[in-house]
Amino acid sequence: MRSIAKSTQPQTVTSLQCATTTNLTSNASARAAFNQLDKRVVRSTLAAEQGHLCAFCMRAINHAAMDANGQYTTPIAHRVPIDVDPSLALTWSNLLACCDGGRVARADVKTCDFAQGSAALTVDPTRATSVRQLRFE
Repeated sequence: MRSIAKSTQPQTVTSLQCATTTNLTSNASARAAFNQLDKRVVRSTLAAEQGHLCAFCMRAINHAAMDANGQYTTPIAHRVPIDVDPSLALTWSNLLACCDGGRVARADVKTCDFAQGSAALTVDPTRATSVRQLRFE
């Protein structure tokens, strides 16, 4: 994992954060709010700030890649998942782009986001001091 310098968040995130109807108090309402984002813009911005590399495994990502069903294959992950803290669902520093796990090439794959599950990352890639503490065996 490498350090990620977060850029200015897209307007779609800012607008939703400021909307009086946005409710981030429960998992269901936070997911509903997150699903209202213009994910195409969010994916593009996240990929650019990450140098088009997965925040987890450093595999190259293509934010515009689609599968045979016309679905975008680059997931938007949360460093602290919605299930852990729904109030962070729209926090820009909590959003990361990750690889599709090879989903374009074959259908039976698991993305890094899927592998993370509902566990919060113990390393914050948006803080260089946190990333420097990583030790590889």
